[in-house]
Amino acid sequence: MSFLLGLWKHNFIKLTVITAGVLLFFRYAVSFLAPFLIAFLFVLIFLPFLKKINAKTKIPVGILAGVLLGMLAALLLLAGWFGICRCMDMVGDFRQNGDYFKDCCVDVLHTCCDFVGEKMQVDAGRLERRVMESAENLVVSVTDHVAPKALDASYSYAGTVFDAVFAIVVTVIAIILLVKDYDRIKTALGKSKGFVKMRELSRKILTLLKIYVKAQAIIVLCVSAVSMAGLLVCGVQRWYLWGFLTGFLDMLPFIGSGIVLLPIAIFLFLQGNVWQGIGCLLVYGICVFLRQILEPKLIGNKLNVYPIVVLLSVFFGMQFFSIGGIILGPISLFLIREIYEEIKE
Repeated sequence: MSFLLGLWKHNFIKLTVITAGVLLFFRYAVSFLAPFLIAFLFVLIFLPFLKKINAKTKIPVGILAGVLLGMLAALLLLAGWFGICRCMDMVGDFRQNGDYFKDCCVDVLHTCCDFVGEKMQVDAGRLERRVMESAENLVVSVTDHVAPKALDASYSYAGTVFDAVFAIVVTVIAIILLVKDYDRIKTALGKSKGFVKMRELSRKILTLLKIYVKAQAIIVLCVSAVSMAGLLVCGVQRWYLWGFLTGFLDMLPFIGSGIVLLPIAIFLFLQGNVWQGIGCLLVYGICVFLRQILEPKLIGNKLNVYPIVVLLSVFFGMQFFSIGGIILGPISLFLIREIYEEIKE
């Protein structure tokens, strides 16, 4: 025991243990506690509003919470229905213009094969036929192997849907129960020093998280606006969709907006639209420059964290938590720093 206490005196050991504990908590514990954490956040945000309505109408807060949940569910269903309809419209447009897209792909393939054949001194026609044969073999392989596996995986998808529905039901019940007893639970826990420390730490983390999310939202909106305007000027179809995706994916580390803009530029070059392709590359450069300008001001200065550290937290967060690491990575960073400073004090 004395050996362990001696190790605990070293700051590196403290930081390592805190980091491991935070990452393991978010990796394994949060998935089990998610319905109750969501319920707590819902009550924390909406309970003051529900109390005001209760004071005027004398309707129990439990019933008000149920009505509010019903309205939110209706909005989500409408948003989902609208998204599904838009996707179906896009699929319909793709099917109607299938011949056009096929001709475009053939033209791009022909241009690429001619370019490669000229530079490498090979028969361009033979190369094009080999590529077409490979594409046909790939389609046959997908039909014969991937489709049956996808059908087999549908059973696991059904289990996932059932788990999601069960989690939603538990969350709704937890919200209604927590709304009724929130004040009494808060009073009882307020007598514990550990709870008071945890509440102060949670407030710090929420403040830092608000700053981070607000900063990312501003950067995403600015990048989306610039990319939409640039793609519109370049004459790209569905510029609004590609522009929004550019702004959203700009949060990803290292590649960011290039995931969308670089393939569009390459496609325009292959079609022979040189100036439009150059315009897309110019838009990409502006988006990168815009993030480099806004990120230090909105994130580094206000959070007292170097932007490169935030970028590393997003990168390692995505390695550890998948796509959720965009948010969980910085949250883990803030939590590790605050717990470490608290233990040092």
